[in-house]
Amino acid sequence: MKIKIILLLLINMVCYDQLYAQCTGVDFEEKNGIAILEMESKLAGSWKKESIPGASANSALAYRGNDSFGNPNNSIISYSVRINSPGTYRFIWRNKIGIIASTKPTTEHNDSWLKINGSDFYGLKGTHKVYPGGSGKSPVANGTTSGGYFKIYTSTIDWNWTALTSDNDGHVIYTTFNQAGVYSIQVGGRSSGHMIDRMVLYKESNYSAAQAQNLSNAQTNCSGGSTPPTDPTPPTGGNKAPTVSFTTITNGQNFSVGSNLSIGLSASDSDGSISKHEIYVNNSLVDTDGSSYTPHQLNQLSAGNYSVKATVTDNRGASTSATVNFTVGGSSPPPPDPTPPAGGNKAPSVNFTTLVDGQQVTVGSTVSIGVSASDSDGSITKHQIFVNGSLVDTDGSNFTPHNIVGISAGNHEIKAIVTDNLEATASKTINITAGSGQPSNPSNPSTPTISFDLVNSTTNSTISSISNGTTLSSNNSKGVNIRANAPTNTKSVVFKLTGALSRNWTESFAPYALFGDTNGNYSSNNLPVGSYNLNAVAYSGGSGSGSVIANTTIVFNVGNSSSTTAKTLAYPNPVKSDGRISLKLPEGTSGSYTYSVTNSLGIQLEQGRFTANPTQTEVDLQLSNIGKQTKGVYYLSIISSNSKQTIPIIRE
Repeated sequence: MKIKIILLLLINMVCYDQLYAQCTGVDFEEKNGIAILEMESKLAGSWKKESIPGASANSALAYRGNDSFGNPNNSIISYSVRINSPGTYRFIWRNKIGIIASTKPTTEHNDSWLKINGSDFYGLKGTHKVYPGGSGKSPVANGTTSGGYFKIYTSTIDWNWTALTSDNDGHVIYTTFNQAGVYSIQVGGRSSGHMIDRMVLYKESNYSAAQAQNLSNAQTNCSGGSTPPTDPTPPTGGNKAPTVSFTTITNGQNFSVGSNLSIGLSASDSDGSISKHEIYVNNSLVDTDGSSYTPHQLNQLSAGNYSVKATVTDNRGASTSATVNFTVGGSSPPPPDPTPPAGGNKAPSVNFTTLVDGQQVTVGSTVSIGVSASDSDGSITKHQIFVNGSLVDTDGSNFTPHNIVGISAGNHEIKAIVTDNLEATASKTINITAGSGQPSNPSNPSTPTISFDLVNSTTNSTISSISNGTTLSSNNSKGVNIRANAPTNTKSVVFKLTGALSRNWTESFAPYALFGDTNGNYSSNNLPVGSYNLNAVAYSGGSGSGSVIANTTIVFNVGNSSSTTAKTLAYPNPVKSDGRISLKLPEGTSGSYTYSVTNSLGIQLEQGRFTANPTQTEVDLQLSNIGKQTKGVYYLSIISSNSKQTIPIIRE
């Protein structure tokens, strides 16, 4: 008996040593297709661990050394990751710009060096790949790159998940691991003030971007793991099929527009174990988990009918499915009344900046809801937008205008509620009308269409609309993207651009951008001089599947523009608190103009129109919202049918 006990102890010790050895010196590991690590877990050189507002785990990495734009071997932190399941992983990190430059704040202090020693390490934009300099592969990414390091940059000041490479032609980051093992990840300091919170490697076949970016996910510390999974054993004679049922949703259930839904499951196998969970939404695979299932999230649901199917597979290959159908739409509870301020706290204030009460808009157009909020004795911590009683948008301290894409005919109530740091709230409600104010006749519905906007990829702001016959100046076609504004029930848009530049592209998530985007940060491209034919088809399913909702084709041109063209002058500049400013137009100017003013984050604060004629060389503008803003630099864009000029405005 003693001999048996000794043998068992020896076997346990050997197994423990092997398990421990798998994680000796390893910082984190991949589990079920995802690997997560808090970056501040290691430090080197001029990298500092700092308490930074909004960071997960309350702290993040901050690079406090000198700029190192040409040398990637600077303050290198080396992380190690254990990959259990070989394949291709997308790389992202949560980062922000920690030093706000007085000019071009979204392109300064915004990048770091990165190298992943996988089997393949590259940037991808559509089907186009780029490689780091020194890798021996081509083509090489634009900008400075050497020693196998990519420059990884963002163009957003606050915390975001943008991780792009290749200057002015943003490519997202991927790495392939051909076999299970331990791999290294090197991060080097490049721009002083760049801050990084956590990094994630994940298989896009297993996780959506929203799932990978969820800060409630724990970091995947190395625990020894297991040998990489093998293909399931085919079912044999007496194998019983597993069972699966939904725990958070029932057949026929109805949800409010804009609500979030967690798809929970209960699965079991009486003579084995569950090895795989799969979730399909409207026949598209959206989530794959292994033996441990994490509820799949459906966020900001749009109106329509939904079919969700869950399929589970056991350890011997037998599978079972369950399906539920639900609808989104109908009545929803009205937004809560504003909370009165507590004690001596003064209530905040909120106003609409892009719409006025009673405004009429075009059916099918994109309506931008902009608000301006302030708090005289504190700060704004939350913005909420309700449309027809349904919550459609919630932002924190920084508000990004909410777009109603393809607005339907009828009357629409829009309500904005803001909350300050002491929980006092204020609200503002307006009503707008699309079309005549009456819903379209169901027996004779209008044909849905797609409209197009030209977008500045640096600020993510709209430059102008593009319609059939539009001519863009060549100066107005650099560093841009084109957004398709599709009907609300669209799930994907397929683009086809032909002409001086050709591109075929499919977008399965809004915004639907011809040159792609990363979580609303538009990728950049240049449109050469010439003629173009742009076709966009909106589909009811993802990846160009389902039925066609809308199909629109336009022809537009990009023409030459002289660099010596006279410019518009703005004065006084700096502008005073009254917000008054005058424009001195070039001689002979005529036609209709639109103007807009954005802050350094690209948030629109003002917009309007004016008409010029050859005898009128000056135009007065009243920029009331700018007059209320804090001191800093703002950007006034003046747009006509064939030109655009942006003038920096200083708020004194």
